Amino acid sequence: MKKVWSMFLLILFCFTSAVAEDDIWVEETWKQIDREVDCDGLPLLIHARVLSVPDGTEACEYHLDKLGDDDLVEKGQQINWPALGFDMSHGKWRRPDKIGHDYAFVSEPEIYPYCCIFSYCQFIMKNRRQLYLSPYTVRKYVNSDDAEIKDISKEQIKAYAETVATECGFQLGNILRVYKCDDAETVREYMIAEAKDCEKETDIDLDTAIEYTFTDVIYPVYFNGLRLYSGERTATQNEREILNMNMRMAVTAGHGILVVEGPIIDSDHMKAVTDMKPVISAEEALRHMEEKYANLYRNDLRSVTVQELTLEYVPVATDPSAEKGYTVYPAWVAQTHEKWWDYDSNELQDWIGYEAYDARTGEEIF
Repeated sequence: MKKVWSMFLLILFCFTSAVAEDDIWVEETWKQIDREVDCDGLPLLIHARVLSVPDGTEACEYHLDKLGDDDLVEKGQQINWPALGFDMSHGKWRRPDKIGHDYAFVSEPEIYPYCCIFSYCQFIMKNRRQLYLSPYTVRKYVNSDDAEIKDISKEQIKAYAETVATECGFQLGNILRVYKCDDAETVREYMIAEAKDCEKETDIDLDTAIEYTFTDVIYPVYFNGLRLYSGERTATQNEREILNMNMRMAVTAGHGILVVEGPIIDSDHMKAVTDMKPVISAEEALRHMEEKYANLYRNDLRSVTVQELTLEYVPVATDPSAEKGYTVYPAWVAQTHEKWWDYDSNELQDWIGYEAYDARTGEEIF
Protein backbone atom coordinates (compact mmCIF):
# COMPACT_ATOMS: atom_id res chain seq x y z
CA MET A 1 0.00 0.00 0.00
CA LYS A 2 2.85 2.36 0.89
CA LYS A 3 4.44 1.69 -2.51
CA VAL A 4 1.15 2.42 -4.33
CA TRP A 5 0.75 5.66 -2.36
CA SER A 6 4.33 6.69 -3.22
CA MET A 7 3.69 6.05 -6.91
CA PHE A 8 0.50 8.12 -6.71
CA LEU A 9 2.40 11.05 -5.17
CA LEU A 10 5.06 10.80 -7.85
CA ILE A 11 2.46 10.84 -10.63
CA LEU A 12 0.69 13.76 -8.95
CA PHE A 13 3.98 15.67 -8.69
CA CYS A 14 4.79 15.10 -12.36
CA PHE A 15 1.30 16.18 -13.39
CA THR A 16 1.49 19.31 -11.25
CA SER A 17 4.91 20.17 -12.67
CA ALA A 18 3.63 19.76 -16.23
CA VAL A 19 0.70 22.09 -15.53
CA ALA A 20 3.07 24.65 -13.99
CA GLU A 21 5.33 24.56 -17.04
CA ASP A 22 2.36 25.18 -19.32
CA ASP A 23 1.08 28.06 -17.19
CA ILE A 24 3.35 30.74 -18.68
CA TRP A 25 1.00 33.68 -18.25
CA VAL A 26 0.24 35.25 -14.89
CA GLU A 27 -3.24 36.72 -14.71
CA GLU A 28 -2.96 40.35 -13.65
CA THR A 29 -5.82 42.60 -12.57
CA TRP A 30 -5.61 46.36 -12.35
CA LYS A 31 -7.48 49.24 -10.80
CA GLN A 32 -7.32 52.98 -11.35
CA ILE A 33 -6.50 55.60 -8.73
CA ASP A 34 -7.02 59.26 -9.62
CA ARG A 35 -6.46 62.31 -7.50
CA GLU A 36 -4.31 65.43 -7.46
CA VAL A 37 -2.37 66.54 -4.39
CA ASP A 38 -0.73 69.87 -3.60
CA CYS A 39 2.66 68.92 -2.09
CA ASP A 40 3.69 72.28 -0.65
CA GLY A 41 3.18 73.97 -4.00
CA LEU A 42 4.27 71.04 -6.19
CA PRO A 43 1.43 69.33 -8.08
CA LEU A 44 1.50 65.56 -7.57
CA LEU A 45 -0.90 64.16 -10.15
CA ILE A 46 -1.93 60.61 -9.37
CA HIS A 47 -3.49 59.08 -12.46
CA ALA A 48 -2.17 55.60 -11.91
CA ARG A 49 -2.90 52.15 -13.18
CA VAL A 50 -2.38 50.04 -10.04
CA LEU A 51 -1.68 46.32 -9.92
CA SER A 52 -4.21 44.67 -7.63
CA VAL A 53 -2.78 42.68 -4.71
CA PRO A 54 -4.86 40.16 -2.71
CA ASP A 55 -5.75 41.12 0.85
CA GLY A 56 -3.37 39.61 3.39
CA THR A 57 -0.42 39.51 0.99
CA GLU A 58 2.88 39.08 2.82
CA ALA A 59 6.42 39.58 1.61
CA CYS A 60 10.03 39.20 2.69
CA GLU A 61 13.50 40.11 1.52
CA TYR A 62 15.61 37.70 -0.49
CA HIS A 63 19.30 37.45 -1.19
CA LEU A 64 20.18 36.79 -4.82
CA ASP A 65 23.66 35.42 -5.48
CA LYS A 66 25.46 36.15 -8.70
CA LEU A 67 25.95 33.11 -10.90
CA GLY A 68 29.26 31.34 -10.53
CA ASP A 69 31.27 30.03 -13.47
CA ASP A 70 29.84 26.52 -13.21
CA ASP A 71 26.30 27.93 -12.86
CA LEU A 72 26.73 29.93 -16.07
CA VAL A 73 27.79 26.86 -18.02
CA GLU A 74 24.98 24.76 -16.54
CA LYS A 75 22.36 27.38 -17.44
CA GLY A 76 23.75 27.71 -20.95
CA GLN A 77 23.54 23.98 -21.51
CA GLN A 78 20.01 23.69 -20.13
CA ILE A 79 18.44 26.07 -22.64
CA ASN A 80 17.42 24.81 -26.06
CA TRP A 81 18.84 27.75 -28.01
CA PRO A 82 17.79 26.48 -31.47
CA ALA A 83 14.18 26.61 -30.22
CA LEU A 84 14.74 30.39 -30.04
CA GLY A 85 15.97 30.49 -33.62
CA PHE A 86 19.63 30.52 -32.57
CA ASP A 87 21.98 28.98 -35.17
CA MET A 88 24.76 27.07 -33.40
CA SER A 89 26.24 25.46 -36.52
CA HIS A 90 29.19 27.87 -36.80
CA GLY A 91 30.87 28.85 -33.57
CA LYS A 92 31.62 27.67 -30.07
CA TRP A 93 30.93 28.41 -26.43
CA ARG A 94 33.55 30.47 -24.61
CA ARG A 95 33.82 29.44 -21.00
CA PRO A 96 34.08 31.95 -18.13
CA ASP A 97 37.61 32.94 -17.14
CA LYS A 98 39.39 35.43 -14.89
CA ILE A 99 38.96 38.20 -17.44
CA GLY A 100 35.29 37.71 -18.28
CA HIS A 101 32.81 36.10 -15.88
CA ASP A 102 30.27 35.19 -18.55
CA TYR A 103 29.44 32.24 -20.76
CA ALA A 104 29.16 33.22 -24.40
CA PHE A 105 28.53 31.61 -27.76
CA VAL A 106 30.84 33.23 -30.30
CA SER A 107 30.11 32.74 -33.99
CA GLU A 108 32.84 32.12 -36.51
CA PRO A 109 33.79 33.88 -38.73
CA GLU A 110 30.95 36.42 -38.33
CA ILE A 111 29.85 38.31 -35.21
CA TYR A 112 26.26 37.05 -35.23
CA PRO A 113 24.51 35.04 -33.98
CA TYR A 114 25.78 35.87 -30.49
CA CYS A 115 24.64 34.82 -27.04
CA CYS A 116 25.93 35.58 -23.56
CA ILE A 117 24.88 34.61 -20.03
CA PHE A 118 26.16 37.07 -17.46
CA SER A 119 27.09 36.45 -13.84
CA TYR A 120 24.60 39.12 -12.74
CA CYS A 121 21.71 36.78 -13.60
CA GLN A 122 20.87 38.09 -17.05
CA PHE A 123 21.36 36.98 -20.64
CA ILE A 124 21.22 38.41 -24.15
CA MET A 125 20.76 36.59 -27.44
CA LYS A 126 21.20 38.27 -30.83
CA ASN A 127 20.32 36.17 -33.85
CA ARG A 128 21.36 38.83 -36.37
CA ARG A 129 22.79 42.33 -36.49
CA GLN A 130 20.19 44.48 -34.76
CA LEU A 131 21.57 48.00 -34.28
CA TYR A 132 18.92 49.41 -36.63
CA LEU A 133 16.32 48.67 -33.94
CA SER A 134 17.65 51.34 -31.60
CA PRO A 135 17.24 54.81 -33.20
CA TYR A 136 14.04 56.49 -32.07
CA THR A 137 13.62 57.77 -35.61
CA VAL A 138 13.05 54.13 -36.59
CA ARG A 139 11.03 52.70 -33.72
CA LYS A 140 7.77 54.18 -32.60
CA TYR A 141 6.03 53.63 -29.28
CA VAL A 142 2.59 52.10 -29.65
CA ASN A 143 -0.20 50.84 -27.43
CA SER A 144 0.35 47.32 -26.10
CA ASP A 145 -2.72 46.14 -28.02
CA ASP A 146 -1.09 47.29 -31.28
CA ALA A 147 1.99 45.05 -31.23
CA GLU A 148 1.28 43.15 -34.44
CA ILE A 149 2.59 44.14 -37.86
CA LYS A 150 2.14 42.59 -41.29
CA ASP A 151 3.18 38.93 -41.19
CA ILE A 152 3.50 38.95 -37.37
CA SER A 153 0.20 38.38 -35.58
CA LYS A 154 -0.48 38.78 -31.87
CA GLU A 155 -0.71 35.00 -31.66
CA GLN A 156 2.76 34.62 -33.19
CA ILE A 157 4.26 37.19 -30.81
CA LYS A 158 2.67 35.38 -27.89
CA ALA A 159 4.00 32.02 -29.11
CA TYR A 160 7.54 33.41 -29.39
CA ALA A 161 7.28 34.85 -25.86
CA GLU A 162 6.02 31.53 -24.49
CA THR A 163 8.97 29.71 -26.03
CA VAL A 164 11.46 32.10 -24.41
CA ALA A 165 9.74 31.89 -21.02
CA THR A 166 9.61 28.09 -21.15
CA GLU A 167 13.28 27.75 -22.02
CA CYS A 168 14.39 30.30 -19.42
CA GLY A 169 12.15 29.04 -16.60
CA PHE A 170 10.01 32.07 -15.80
CA GLN A 171 6.48 33.38 -16.30
CA LEU A 172 5.21 36.53 -17.94
CA GLY A 173 2.67 39.23 -17.17
CA ASN A 174 0.84 41.69 -19.42
CA ILE A 175 2.91 43.53 -22.03
CA LEU A 176 4.64 46.58 -20.56
CA ARG A 177 5.72 48.48 -23.67
CA VAL A 178 5.82 48.00 -27.43
CA TYR A 179 8.01 49.67 -30.04
CA LYS A 180 7.75 48.76 -33.69
CA CYS A 181 8.51 49.72 -37.27
CA ASP A 182 6.44 48.36 -40.11
CA ASP A 183 7.82 50.81 -42.70
CA ALA A 184 10.26 48.90 -44.92
CA GLU A 185 11.81 52.03 -46.46
CA THR A 186 12.77 53.38 -43.02
CA VAL A 187 14.29 50.03 -42.08
CA ARG A 188 16.17 49.93 -45.40
CA GLU A 189 17.72 53.38 -44.92
CA TYR A 190 19.01 52.56 -41.44
CA MET A 191 20.32 49.14 -42.42
CA ILE A 192 22.33 50.71 -45.25
CA ALA A 193 23.66 53.41 -42.91
CA GLU A 194 24.57 50.76 -40.36
CA ALA A 195 26.45 48.75 -42.99
CA LYS A 196 28.44 51.83 -44.00
CA ASP A 197 29.38 52.46 -40.36
CA CYS A 198 30.77 48.93 -40.31
CA GLU A 199 32.65 49.69 -43.54
CA LYS A 200 30.59 47.22 -45.50
CA GLU A 201 29.23 48.08 -48.92
CA THR A 202 25.74 46.75 -49.37
CA ASP A 203 22.65 47.42 -51.40
CA ILE A 204 19.54 46.34 -49.51
CA ASP A 205 16.42 46.18 -51.62
CA LEU A 206 12.94 46.88 -50.35
CA ASP A 207 11.89 43.23 -50.35
CA THR A 208 14.79 42.36 -48.09
CA ALA A 209 14.01 45.29 -45.78
CA ILE A 210 10.41 44.11 -45.42
CA GLU A 211 11.76 40.93 -43.83
CA TYR A 212 13.38 43.07 -41.09
CA THR A 213 10.37 45.16 -40.14
CA PHE A 214 9.90 44.43 -36.46
CA THR A 215 7.97 44.63 -33.25
CA ASP A 216 9.95 45.07 -30.03
CA VAL A 217 7.98 43.92 -26.97
CA ILE A 218 8.79 44.20 -23.25
CA TYR A 219 7.15 41.96 -20.64
CA PRO A 220 7.30 41.83 -16.84
CA VAL A 221 8.86 38.60 -15.56
CA TYR A 222 7.53 36.47 -12.71
CA PHE A 223 9.82 34.03 -10.92
CA ASN A 224 8.38 31.64 -8.31
CA GLY A 225 5.23 33.77 -8.30
CA LEU A 226 7.11 37.04 -7.66
CA ARG A 227 6.91 39.87 -10.14
CA LEU A 228 10.49 41.09 -10.67
CA TYR A 229 11.52 44.71 -11.12
CA SER A 230 10.35 45.82 -14.56
CA GLY A 231 11.63 49.39 -14.62
CA GLU A 232 14.81 50.74 -16.15
CA ARG A 233 18.21 49.63 -14.92
CA THR A 234 19.63 52.30 -12.66
CA ALA A 235 21.68 52.92 -9.51
CA THR A 236 21.03 54.26 -6.03
CA GLN A 237 22.64 57.43 -4.69
CA ASN A 238 25.41 55.35 -3.07
CA GLU A 239 26.18 53.83 -6.49
CA ARG A 240 24.63 50.46 -5.81
CA GLU A 241 23.31 48.88 -8.95
CA ILE A 242 19.62 48.05 -9.41
CA LEU A 243 18.89 45.28 -11.89
CA ASN A 244 16.20 45.58 -14.50
CA MET A 245 14.61 42.11 -14.65
CA ASN A 246 12.02 42.34 -17.41
CA MET A 247 12.12 40.46 -20.71
CA ARG A 248 12.62 42.23 -24.02
CA MET A 249 12.00 40.42 -27.29
CA ALA A 250 12.24 41.81 -30.84
CA VAL A 251 10.76 39.72 -33.63
CA THR A 252 10.91 40.33 -37.37
CA ALA A 253 8.53 39.64 -40.21
CA GLY A 254 10.94 37.39 -42.09
CA HIS A 255 13.47 36.07 -39.58
CA GLY A 256 11.56 35.37 -36.37
CA ILE A 257 13.24 36.35 -33.12
CA LEU A 258 15.96 38.93 -33.66
CA VAL A 259 17.03 39.64 -30.08
CA VAL A 260 16.04 38.57 -26.56
CA GLU A 261 17.19 40.00 -23.23
CA GLY A 262 16.03 38.73 -19.87
CA PRO A 263 16.82 37.33 -16.43
CA ILE A 264 18.40 33.96 -15.70
CA ILE A 265 17.78 32.95 -12.09
CA ASP A 266 18.45 29.76 -10.20
CA SER A 267 16.10 28.98 -7.30
CA ASP A 268 19.08 27.81 -5.26
CA HIS A 269 20.62 31.27 -5.57
CA MET A 270 17.61 33.21 -4.28
CA LYS A 271 16.99 32.66 -0.58
CA ALA A 272 14.64 34.38 1.87
CA VAL A 273 16.57 36.32 4.51
CA THR A 274 13.75 37.89 6.58
CA ASP A 275 10.42 36.77 7.99
CA MET A 276 7.25 37.33 6.03
CA LYS A 277 5.40 40.55 6.87
CA PRO A 278 2.15 42.08 5.56
CA VAL A 279 2.59 44.52 2.68
CA ILE A 280 1.22 48.03 2.91
CA SER A 281 -1.58 48.98 0.54
CA ALA A 282 -1.13 50.93 -2.68
CA GLU A 283 -2.85 53.88 -1.00
CA GLU A 284 -0.32 53.79 1.84
CA ALA A 285 2.53 53.72 -0.67
CA LEU A 286 1.06 56.75 -2.42
CA ARG A 287 0.84 58.59 0.90
CA HIS A 288 4.56 57.99 1.41
CA MET A 289 5.13 59.52 -2.03
CA GLU A 290 3.03 62.52 -1.06
CA GLU A 291 5.14 63.02 2.08
CA LYS A 292 8.35 62.78 0.06
CA TYR A 293 7.32 65.45 -2.44
CA ALA A 294 5.89 67.71 0.25
CA ASN A 295 9.37 67.78 1.81
CA LEU A 296 11.36 67.88 -1.42
CA TYR A 297 13.03 71.10 -2.49
CA ARG A 298 13.68 71.32 -6.21
CA ASN A 299 13.02 74.69 -7.78
CA ASP A 300 13.25 73.21 -11.29
CA LEU A 301 10.47 70.65 -10.75
CA ARG A 302 7.06 71.73 -12.08
CA SER A 303 4.90 68.62 -11.67
CA VAL A 304 5.06 64.87 -11.08
CA THR A 305 2.51 62.41 -12.46
CA VAL A 306 2.25 58.87 -11.11
CA GLN A 307 1.35 56.73 -14.11
CA GLU A 308 1.64 53.19 -12.75
CA LEU A 309 2.11 51.45 -9.42
CA THR A 310 3.09 47.78 -9.08
CA LEU A 311 4.23 45.42 -6.33
CA GLU A 312 7.59 44.09 -7.53
CA TYR A 313 10.79 42.56 -6.20
CA VAL A 314 13.77 44.84 -6.76
CA PRO A 315 17.36 43.48 -6.74
CA VAL A 316 19.75 46.06 -5.25
CA ALA A 317 23.50 45.39 -5.11
CA THR A 318 24.74 44.85 -1.56
CA ASP A 319 28.03 46.58 -2.45
CA PRO A 320 29.00 48.99 -5.28
CA SER A 321 30.56 46.23 -7.39
CA ALA A 322 27.78 43.69 -6.65
CA GLU A 323 30.41 41.08 -5.82
CA LYS A 324 28.34 39.96 -2.82
CA GLY A 325 25.15 39.67 -4.83
CA TYR A 326 21.85 41.49 -4.42
CA THR A 327 19.25 42.12 -1.76
CA VAL A 328 15.83 41.67 -3.36
CA TYR A 329 13.32 44.05 -1.76
CA PRO A 330 9.54 43.74 -2.03
CA ALA A 331 8.56 47.22 -3.19
CA TRP A 332 5.78 49.34 -4.54
CA VAL A 333 7.34 50.62 -7.76
CA ALA A 334 5.93 53.82 -9.24
CA GLN A 335 6.46 54.91 -12.81
CA THR A 336 6.51 58.71 -12.79
CA HIS A 337 6.46 61.44 -15.40
CA GLU A 338 8.28 64.58 -14.29
CA LYS A 339 8.08 67.99 -15.91
CA TRP A 340 11.05 70.14 -14.99
CA TRP A 341 12.49 73.45 -16.15
CA ASP A 342 15.90 73.43 -17.80
CA TYR A 343 17.44 76.79 -16.89
CA ASP A 344 20.21 76.37 -19.48
CA SER A 345 17.84 76.05 -22.44
CA ASN A 346 14.90 77.85 -20.82
CA GLU A 347 12.63 75.01 -21.86
CA LEU A 348 10.30 72.61 -20.10
CA GLN A 349 11.65 69.06 -20.14
CA ASP A 350 10.05 65.64 -19.61
CA TRP A 351 11.47 62.67 -17.73
CA ILE A 352 10.01 59.19 -17.27
CA GLY A 353 11.48 57.54 -14.18
CA TYR A 354 10.88 54.96 -11.47
CA GLU A 355 10.67 55.15 -7.69
CA ALA A 356 10.52 52.25 -5.24
CA TYR A 357 9.15 52.13 -1.69
CA ASP A 358 9.60 49.17 0.64
CA ALA A 359 6.31 47.28 0.52
CA ARG A 360 6.47 46.50 4.26
CA THR A 361 7.50 49.88 5.70
CA GLY A 362 6.99 52.49 2.96
CA GLU A 363 10.64 53.55 3.25
CA GLU A 364 12.03 54.90 -0.02
CA ILE A 365 14.53 52.55 -1.70
CA PHE A 366 15.27 54.79 -4.69
